[in-house]
Amino acid sequence: MIKVILVDDEYLVRVRLKSCVDWNKLGYEIAGEAVNGEDALGLVEEVRPNLAIIDINMPFINGLEFAKIAREKYPEMKIVILTGYSSFEYARAALQAGVVNYLLKPVIRDELEKILCDVNEQITQELQLKENIENLKLNSRERITLLKQRYIQALLEGIQPDNSSEGAEKLQLFCPRLKNAKLAVIVVGIDGLAADGIFENDRELWLFAVSNIFGEIFESENCFEISFDQNNRIVIIVNSFNSEKNNSRVDYITLCETAQKLVKEFLKFTVTVGIGKPYEGLEKISLSYKEAQTALKNKLVLGNDRIIEYEAIEAQKGIPAEPLNFRQNMLINLRLGNISSITEELHKIFTTFIARKLTVESLYMVLSELLLTITTFAGENEINMSEITEQDINISEMINYKESINEIEDFFIDIFGRLVKAHSNKRYMGHTRIVDKVKAYIDKNYSNSDLSLENIASNMSINASHLSNIFKKEAGLSVIEYLTECRMKNAKELIDRGNKKLFEIAELVGFNDPYYFSKCFKKYTGVSASKYFKTK
Repeated sequence: MIKVILVDDEYLVRVRLKSCVDWNKLGYEIAGEAVNGEDALGLVEEVRPNLAIIDINMPFINGLEFAKIAREKYPEMKIVILTGYSSFEYARAALQAGVVNYLLKPVIRDELEKILCDVNEQITQELQLKENIENLKLNSRERITLLKQRYIQALLEGIQPDNSSEGAEKLQLFCPRLKNAKLAVIVVGIDGLAADGIFENDRELWLFAVSNIFGEIFESENCFEISFDQNNRIVIIVNSFNSEKNNSRVDYITLCETAQKLVKEFLKFTVTVGIGKPYEGLEKISLSYKEAQTALKNKLVLGNDRIIEYEAIEAQKGIPAEPLNFRQNMLINLRLGNISSITEELHKIFTTFIARKLTVESLYMVLSELLLTITTFAGENEINMSEITEQDINISEMINYKESINEIEDFFIDIFGRLVKAHSNKRYMGHTRIVDKVKAYIDKNYSNSDLSLENIASNMSINASHLSNIFKKEAGLSVIEYLTECRMKNAKELIDRGNKKLFEIAELVGFNDPYYFSKCFKKYTGVSASKYFKTK
């Protein structure tokens, strides 16, 4: 709604104005009334109306004086004056002072409505134009910001402009504070940002808040540019020397420490900072950026809430890693299904790694060896890796996104545990199939008096001792016990039929010795074969 004030020293004129038209229907709301120009100026300051309808002849400050003052202080406010025929020339002077229109007294409804409609249209057009201009400015700023982000990203990736003049123009437009500088790159990572359960909107808010804090702290030096990389990390390119302060060295370590403390105090979480070495020239920014990323990755070893300089990491590269000789022990324990020994071995590997403060490069070698151990065992035992993990194990991603060595240790303990379980299940299923095949073979060939553990095992292409162990473990009785049980069951059925002699039945179920048959029958049924035979 358009806000309007009515100003006239005559009460009845104001009443007439209010009742003459349907203000709301025309898009207006009456925001206030005044009886003279002086009060009207105070009212304008208070309610900031879009339109003032004011009598030209009033005490203290008349309509013309009001119009002149209002146009200077509130140029967007429209003014319509009320005048009588006798002061028409006076009204014309007011029009020259910027009044948009005038109304003759007594006010006629149609004339008032027409003026209000015209003013409404004029105000609407001006507001729309203003909004369009603001949108253009906003779009322009957003476009410049986007182009600047792309330019910085290109610098980080080592992409240089096609020619030097173009590069100079872009540098002057987007990052003038980086001219003629020795530049270092700082990468800030929010600890725990990649954790499950954190919504994307929250991540963006956290990044924005942290970038604001670091931006405000570094602003004191006025020699930096701040951006974001593709890994949801804040990137600061800083000039090592401040040209505005007699080329004094920028203590960006202290600046980072200050920002870190503020993040912890106000945002209640921590950040870890990786810092690359400073280099001359824009073309070396990508190198410093890679160094800063490498430094940040080493929080896996050194821990969170730290400032890690690449130079310090470089010094650690000379420390040799221990020989990677754990694979054979791990494979033996995997074959034995000894998960407790595997867990102990993993804990020893990672504890030693932390104690020696080795670099991420050494960690990559250790993790690769563990992965090779897993894939070797899985291949040997025909275990599909999809049974172990839903996604491929990517060592590089693990180093980039895991927060600590402990997280990685827990991950591998889980993977090895799944591998042992998968192997156990596969063995169980394999053993079950073997037992079923042995039972089926015995059920078919029990009448063969030469049937034994050895020729059953030979038929199955399995070592007799191994077969005996598997069968006993899975079936709960030995192979020979099952064979005897099968023979006695069938002998009992033959006796029940009553059409065979006892020695014939003994031969039919694989016994050459009737006496031994009778002994086995009594052990199986609790009664001798001859006695059982007589009952039938």
